[in-house]
Amino acid sequence: MPSKFRQFFEANLRDVVVSSLLFGVSLIILAVLYGRTGWLPELFSKLAFGLLISVLVRLTTVFLYDTKVDESFQRFGMKSVEYLPTVEVGERLKGAERIDVMKTWFPDHPDIRDGLRAALTNQKTKVRLLLSHPDSDLLRARSDGAGQDLAHGAREVIHTLQDLYNYTQDETAKFEIALYNGWPGCPIIWYDKKVLLGFYLRGRSSPFWPWIEIKRGSDFEKKVLRKQFDDLWNVTPKIKDRKELFNWLKDRGELKDLVKKG
Repeated sequence: MPSKFRQFFEANLRDVVVSSLLFGVSLIILAVLYGRTGWLPELFSKLAFGLLISVLVRLTTVFLYDTKVDESFQRFGMKSVEYLPTVEVGERLKGAERIDVMKTWFPDHPDIRDGLRAALTNQKTKVRLLLSHPDSDLLRARSDGAGQDLAHGAREVIHTLQDLYNYTQDETAKFEIALYNGWPGCPIIWYDKKVLLGFYLRGRSSPFWPWIEIKRGSDFEKKVLRKQFDDLWNVTPKIKDRKELFNWLKDRGELKDLVKKG
């Protein structure tokens, strides 16, 4: 079965089953009443024929609508829109060899943090984090908007920087950090050939809202999402290795949670 038809049947299973039953009943009625005369057989024949046409129109309409929606998704490289368990997001990060993140703070959940820590211990993984500066007023505003205290985002950023130091080694560390003062637009996570695009909605942080999975390399990803990252990344000072990271944390008095100081 062609993939488009298979996707249609999977996405509209209830419609397909009900319509198939009604279609079958209509055919049976027409077959039983075929050639019979009288007002009652004629009435049931007309009802069955009308039901048959209605079923065909319904299936055709649903198929055409789904095809149009599917084409719109494909045009923007969209593969799915769904709530993702934090465990799944963490698992996706664990095996990735290239991770780029643009968020206010990250990861904001123990499951995702475990995934990031596992990635950091992988000598092949390259990580770039574009996060809000802990002193940013916008970070305080976003923390409040996510239903947290005003200092929540700053604590999360510091915690993540400490993780970067603790879970990498001097000779194998492959990370860069940029702490911006500005607005990131929307949360985006790149991992290998996939991209997760999130929302900054009020009430909760982005991991607890739906994620849009985008195909990496699509026009929308390259011309819009990647440009969002690059534009902010290119104008923001970087922390490029563990020595610079240690000095940055030292200047802020945040060395107490480092596993090995200096």
